[in-house]
Amino acid sequence: GLQAPEDLRLLLGFLNSRPLGGRPDGLADPQAAARFLVRTGLGLAGTPPSDADVAMLRGLRADLVTVLSGDGMPSTERAWQSLQARADLAPVVFTLGGGPEASLRPVAATGLGPVVAEVLTGVYRAIATGRWQRLRLCALDTCATAFYDTTRSRTQRWHSYEVCGNRVNVAAYRARARHPGNKRAQ
Repeated sequence: GLQAPEDLRLLLGFLNSRPLGGRPDGLADPQAAARFLVRTGLGLAGTPPSDADVAMLRGLRADLVTVLSGDGMPSTERAWQSLQARADLAPVVFTLGGGPEASLRPVAATGLGPVVAEVLTGVYRAIATGRWQRLRLCALDTCATAFYDTTRSRTQRWHSYEVCGNRVNVAAYRARARHPGNKRAQ
């Protein structure tokens, strides 16, 4: 399938800095975060971020994962509100609604503000271009990789059908096979 649009790749990379599929957390500590930020182009080489900076980045990532889960629960609305609070401190002021709706206005930058602004700019682009609904988390719980749904129907469930989709389907087949009365397994 097609890859994510170029302007959303940093956002997806940030989301996938989580410890997924045996990969370490890209934001585990200041040194790991510094390596991740340099590797992805989100940060410059130099002094690693502080523990507080790393905690802030992990909080931003957690909020984004919560809103992408789209469960409609109060936690989703709280995550949108938290994103708004983070956006207020970024060098670009964002107005994010639960609709989702977005607008932005540039302002001065300090600290990790540019990193937050870059990530939130990805959110803005996704919303403003109508592609937010195409951002997904893999339906395989043990994976949960963030991906861009390229299907025409916008119904892609797994970041990789060959890997995650196949695992889910094989597990379902085996579960049916364990129950001899189930005609679908025969």
